[in-house]
Amino acid sequence: MLIFNKQGSLYIVHASIISQGGLQMRKGKLRFGARLMVLAMVMSVILSACSSKSASDDKAAAKETEHAATAAATATAATTATPEVTEAPKAKDKVKLTFAYNWTGTDAKAEIYEGLLKKYMEEHKDTVDITLEATPGDEHKTKMKIEIASGNQPDLFMYYNGDAYIKPLVDGKVIVSAEEYMAVSKAVKKEQWTDSAWDSFKLGDQHYGFPVESFKGFFMYNKTIFDKYKLTVPTTYAELKVVSKVLRDNGIIPLAMSSKGGNPGHLFFDQIRDQFPDGIADAQNLGTSFKFDSPSAITTANIIDDMRKNKMFPDDTIANGDWGPSITTYNEGKAAMIYSFPWMIGTFKPEIGAVSEMAAFPKMDNATVDPAGFTIGGVSMGLVVSRKPFEDMAKQAELVKFSDFLVSDEMFSALGKASMTPAKDLKLAVTDLNPLFVKFVDFAGKQGMYPPVYNWFPTPDSAAEYFSQLDSLFAGAVKPDAFISSIQKSVAKAKK
Repeated sequence: MLIFNKQGSLYIVHASIISQGGLQMRKGKLRFGARLMVLAMVMSVILSACSSKSASDDKAAAKETEHAATAAATATAATTATPEVTEAPKAKDKVKLTFAYNWTGTDAKAEIYEGLLKKYMEEHKDTVDITLEATPGDEHKTKMKIEIASGNQPDLFMYYNGDAYIKPLVDGKVIVSAEEYMAVSKAVKKEQWTDSAWDSFKLGDQHYGFPVESFKGFFMYNKTIFDKYKLTVPTTYAELKVVSKVLRDNGIIPLAMSSKGGNPGHLFFDQIRDQFPDGIADAQNLGTSFKFDSPSAITTANIIDDMRKNKMFPDDTIANGDWGPSITTYNEGKAAMIYSFPWMIGTFKPEIGAVSEMAAFPKMDNATVDPAGFTIGGVSMGLVVSRKPFEDMAKQAELVKFSDFLVSDEMFSALGKASMTPAKDLKLAVTDLNPLFVKFVDFAGKQGMYPPVYNWFPTPDSAAEYFSQLDSLFAGAVKPDAFISSIQKSVAKAKK
């Protein structure tokens, strides 16, 4: 693969100065005219005094002359004093913008991302005030749901793709389409992304977000542990059961996989379901068929329950659920295998990454689609622009300038160093990348990709029910049939 670096953009702020010279000059002319009038009055008084012959008149005239001279001196002093200083006009009020995102805290991208945001803010501080609203992980999803419902969403925000998330924003005229935006921007062009990336934010014939982060899942194992117990990487479900028993007998968790808030379990569910007949179609048609209780989903729920019974997962799937804890279990050598995603690569310990290898996901019994040829992937997040500030001509220029920066080659190239897979059609310099990320790119590049089912849930509530029920399924708190039934009821509510 040809590798190159992309030079970042340079922004220059021009300042202008308004002169007050004209106003001061006009004031100077007025004062000079007043001086002439005073001197004329003095001369008139002096001539009047000279026409009187009496002594008393002479004294009065002299006194009058003295007063007039004093008045003239005062007038002269006034006109030769330092000119009055006028206050310079106030600079035009700076544009105020708000931007919400979730790459903060312990996220591997946070240091680079937030560093670039602050750098931009400093370079443009004379023209724009940007308020950053950083909320980690899925807390961002909750925050945005509340703010969108109240009509108090930020000017720009990172958001999730798929009908369940984007359609309500489009129906409510909350955000602008990418086409509207690109008609104004001089930097952002449609050809900078692939058609498949654009499809993640497509609704009708328009696109309502700029794809930022793409992803592909990867199945990985700790070679040191496998070598120690003389194990080979399982390629089938039957082999996975055998390997899991050996690992459990030696105090090792087979799979660092569980679910908390649906993470990362929902993608694991997809990786299994898409192996079965109609699994991919069942997922992609969910928004129109309103049928979650398909044979492929039922089979997958039963397999996950069977995995739990065979002790393939951590004993406490809630405590070990979510992204961070699942990585910790693997990082500490407590688990031998993991199914994860590139946004977590930066959190793997270098020494663990060095002894880890990628492999195809095991093929389930009765599967018709070989998992060696595909993985779950797509676009995870993108940038969306609120309609109200975009249509405000006092804010539009600065909003577009900042948005252009957020999806610039400079930003995407920098995030690649944090093991983010850019959704933009961009190549990264391999010398800047995490070695484990390089392994991932080499392996995943050979695989096809199917999007996760959450893209097609008809409503945010039905997607939320799916994530919640996954927690219960992995924990054994709900049986497979109850899991399927609960989600089906939620999906059916969306049917009109």
